[in-house]
Amino acid sequence: METEVSMKEQFEDGLSFLKFLKNQCREDYFEMVETDIKDLDYFEDYSLKKDNPKVIQMKEIFEPKIFNKMKEYFVENDEYFTKKNIRSYISGYKKMCSKPVVPLYYFFTDEDIDNLLIEWFENDFGELLFQKRVKNGSSTFPFYYLDFFFCFTREFVEEMLSSDIKTITKKLIQTL
Repeated sequence: METEVSMKEQFEDGLSFLKFLKNQCREDYFEMVETDIKDLDYFEDYSLKKDNPKVIQMKEIFEPKIFNKMKEYFVENDEYFTKKNIRSYISGYKKMCSKPVVPLYYFFTDEDIDNLLIEWFENDFGELLFQKRVKNGSSTFPFYYLDFFFCFTREFVEEMLSSDIKTITKKLIQTL
């Protein structure tokens, strides 16, 4: 009887996983593993399933980090936490999305991203982070570990713009 080796056992530690992940990202698109979307329980059409337990757990690790970044911004700039100021803060990210830069850097540094990837690995989400070519019917699209950041950040931005100040404040306090 064969026992399946866990993702954590395949790597010495989170740093070796991170190094592998970043090297894998440099591979040619056609060398990526092609995976049928039906085999990925965390995908729906071309995005993540919001109700998938793995996606929910990954987002639960991600959200406090981005809320802390937002809180740091308001403390550093000595601004009041109002809906208007939140919209102004989020609009900076939205403006960055239209420029030829990585908008993720509005919220996170490379070190923040690396630390979060390691934390996801340590919480047994390493396999989800591997790059793959996802086959959906007759089309395929690449999916990289950064796509999790983009999806979660997009949801965060939408939530901040659509929520009232009480809801946002409550979530912010929960991250303390």
